[in-house]
Amino acid sequence: MRIAIIGAGAIGSLFGAYLSHKNEIIFVGRKDHVDAINSKGLRIEGINNFTLKAHAYTEYNGGAEIIFLTVKSYDTQNAMDGIMEKLENEYIVSLQNGIGNIDIIKKYTKRVIGAITTEASTFVGPGIIRHTGRGITKVGNIYKKDEEMAKKIVNILKESRFNSEYSKNIKNEIWIKGAINSCINPLTAILEIKNGQLRDENISPLIDCLIDENSMVLSSLGIDIDFRSLLLDVIDKTSDNYSSMLQDIMHKKRTEIDQITGKIIEYASKKNIEIPCTKAIYHILKEKEKILLYYKK
Repeated sequence: MRIAIIGAGAIGSLFGAYLSHKNEIIFVGRKDHVDAINSKGLRIEGINNFTLKAHAYTEYNGGAEIIFLTVKSYDTQNAMDGIMEKLENEYIVSLQNGIGNIDIIKKYTKRVIGAITTEASTFVGPGIIRHTGRGITKVGNIYKKDEEMAKKIVNILKESRFNSEYSKNIKNEIWIKGAINSCINPLTAILEIKNGQLRDENISPLIDCLIDENSMVLSSLGIDIDFRSLLLDVIDKTSDNYSSMLQDIMHKKRTEIDQITGKIIEYASKKNIEIPCTKAIYHILKEKEKILLYYKK
């Protein structure tokens, strides 16, 4: 299978590296990362250690059967604009954080598959990725006609040593992950702590408030789950991880706060659901992001 990874950062490079054992992979990413991959190969460290020879480019030139879109959610539209003229019959798998990516992709193609993952990785430097935690990757079709393709992608991931399963309702899974990220990511980014430190007794009242508010949002969407137990389990299982939003803050990069917490707030506002803690955390993180980006100039 010929697979393109568009947005070959921490997660995209990780998936591409493992998928390369059974498939032909095309990496598309930033120039410094692309140059390093082409000259020295892609190095994976952490849970497994290996280096693979790979083909990497700064633009997608077509020819793939499946595209894993792993760009930051605020770059989804730009990425789709950039590949639109090259698209033929490729299926696009949105393997991204944030809420609303699928809606953007659907404007360009109906051959779209949704996916979420709890695999954890960090970008060490150009050409080097650290795999910091194993997780599960859920894949599901947006349109009924694509159920077989979604299940095929699950099998492709399994063959490449990923723990993967088919989801009958990937849209709900995306909202659930969005709610989880809305509780964990901004708070860890503001406090600059690992996920597990959210269990600290001084932080727990705020976590409790975020859990309650995001639970109300999920209930309004018809998603009936024990969100508290789920979130605390995620915190415990990823206790040594630095959230993606914290990694962005540490590298003085733009975060995905608008596409995660911002979307939660947007939906809650439409449904007249009061979520003051979530709003407060959102605005604090936005101010921190603004200051960091200003002094980066």
